[in-house]
Amino acid sequence: MNKEAIILEFERESKWGKLFKSTNGESVFVKQYQEGNLVLDASSSMIDTIYHVSQFVEGCFAEGSNVNRELSEAYSTDNVLKQISFVFCGIKITATDTDTVDNIIKQLHDGYAARYEEYKKNPQGTIDTTIMVRKYQ
Repeated sequence: MNKEAIILEFERESKWGKLFKSTNGESVFVKQYQEGNLVLDASSSMIDTIYHVSQFVEGCFAEGSNVNRELSEAYSTDNVLKQISFVFCGIKITATDTDTVDNIIKQLHDGYAARYEEYKKNPQGTIDTTIMVRKYQ
């Protein structure tokens, strides 16, 4: 399967980070870019599903993408993009050029599974709503 190359254009700085727009009309906020490590603000971006974010991330590493050039110009650096990190629904995900859409989605599912296993070990750490209901009746 061929990755669809992402073409970005730097728009402006904002309180969320640097705003880039893709040729597809997507707005993407980059919180940080240092030493080839990009931190994407998925919550403030116009990319709404994990599948969509995964396609975007995969496309940043695709042949024909201009992401390296746009990041270099916006951040005045000559670093090459190595990885992209973002938080999606409370789960931190990190992707490199070898990750596919399926790998990225699997990281989310694995994060949910780990969170559930932790919950099963310590259900007392969660809010007991029955106590709260009794307290305010």
